[in-house]
Amino acid sequence: MGQSLLLQNKTDLGVQAIALEIIRDPIFVTSPLLQTPQMAPVYPQLQAELVRLYQQILKNHPEQDPLSAYLQQCLGGMYWWWGDYPAATTAWQREGATLGEAVLAIANNNPIPTDTPILQAWLAPQQRRQWITKALLQAKQAPPNPEEVQAIQAGMERSASFDQWVKQNAPLRQYFRERAGFGVLSRHIDGPLPHDFLPLVENTAVTQFLAELLPSPEYSPALDIALQPIRESLWQALGDANRSARS
Repeated sequence: MGQSLLLQNKTDLGVQAIALEIIRDPIFVTSPLLQTPQMAPVYPQLQAELVRLYQQILKNHPEQDPLSAYLQQCLGGMYWWWGDYPAATTAWQREGATLGEAVLAIANNNPIPTDTPILQAWLAPQQRRQWITKALLQAKQAPPNPEEVQAIQAGMERSASFDQWVKQNAPLRQYFRERAGFGVLSRHIDGPLPHDFLPLVENTAVTQFLAELLPSPEYSPALDIALQPIRESLWQALGDANRSARS
């Protein structure tokens, strides 16, 4: 819907729709789909809208609320992804994100001890292949194939910083989301699973190794309840815009 609205020159509504999708699935902010030339003109507005929505929801929840801690973690991840390390530090200090602290320390050329294999792979170039293998084994719970290890190692070798590897040179994975429950709900149990039209492109450095920085729960009633009034406001604005265009 966000892409459709942008193509209709309904920029504010399109940006809000995409921002809502990211808040519900924060790891989507790392997708290369948002780094395309078509998104470049509206990307600063999208960043501002994400921060505004996070702050709006946080304002309505006390600090002791588990949802507030979750939102702070995600907001810190957004700032880290955008390269705003001071803001990420502030957000993550409130949440106490250990992995976030390690990633920021590496970004600031001040590495700290860590037991995260993919960070060790960056910090110990001489043992890089072994650490990458361990990171993949931990992520997949299965022995990785040599091609996967080589792709990650090659990306690290041509990167000047850990952040450059994560954000520019990490392997990508493209797929379509499948409707896993469709067969049962529709009594259509012997056919192929339908899938979304939108192709998803994942940054596997984040999804496999650093997902903790941008946690994306499949089931979160508290988050959905907090987002529902904002969704309804968007739908109302979209309806008003459509009626205005017809009149």
